[in-house]
Amino acid sequence: MSVKSIFIQTYAPHQSRLVHGFDSMVNSGACSIGFIKGDYRQINALVTEDYTENDFWRVVNLKGKKGGIDAFDSVAVLGAIDDQHAADLAILQFGRMFDACVTDVIETNQFGLKRHLSSQQFNLTGAKPIQRWQLEQLQNVVAAEKPEWDGINLISHEGDTSKLLLDMQRNDDHSQLLSKFDGLPTLLSSLGVEEAHYDSIIVDYQHLEQLSAILHHSMDQFSKTGVKIVNVTESKPFKHKKVLQIALTYDFDDGQNFTILFHKPDRLSKKN
Repeated sequence: MSVKSIFIQTYAPHQSRLVHGFDSMVNSGACSIGFIKGDYRQINALVTEDYTENDFWRVVNLKGKKGGIDAFDSVAVLGAIDDQHAADLAILQFGRMFDACVTDVIETNQFGLKRHLSSQQFNLTGAKPIQRWQLEQLQNVVAAEKPEWDGINLISHEGDTSKLLLDMQRNDDHSQLLSKFDGLPTLLSSLGVEEAHYDSIIVDYQHLEQLSAILHHSMDQFSKTGVKIVNVTESKPFKHKKVLQIALTYDFDDGQNFTILFHKPDRLSKKN
């Protein structure tokens, strides 16, 4: 999902638009004008012509008065070089409608902003400033509902693992949940493990081999018809959080695979 994909344009750069409360047409300047819409809230937004996919959205909170009553608004800006630039753009395009001042500028990715606007919990009342802690809470989440377990029993998502998986899939920002596993080296690198180096090491782990054989037999016995293990890859011994571990990756003939990390595969590392 591109950074601009949540933006709905209503006016192109340099296109004039009618601003309510003013007597004439007002030029919008060198930026696209539009909005971002969620399930429970919609906010004004603008995008500069030189934005990049590496930019973050900035939410500018505005406070002013309408008819002598305090008024609030939040404007999303993409492509600003810094917070001050974002604030200036928001004031120029939207803030002067109610003589507003900037109260806060909050950086967010597109996923967190969209989740906020689609959150009933954070949008129970009318227009109000978007809170910094709310946006921070919605960055890079695993699921909309926090997964909770009681031992091996799922207690969130009505105790239904299929609902948990669906929730995770809907919040899979980078579409990696169902992507194919690309190998042990990438996994071990992401874990920040330290490969165990010894002058010589006994790699014949009696307990590991026994457990692996049991797992192999069980998966063959209970797998769906026609789905079989075609390959098992064993990693070199490595240390993660000061614990010796071994990783086994099982490849199935339907393209699926999964990896198991074994802690202390033979209780103690043996070295000579």
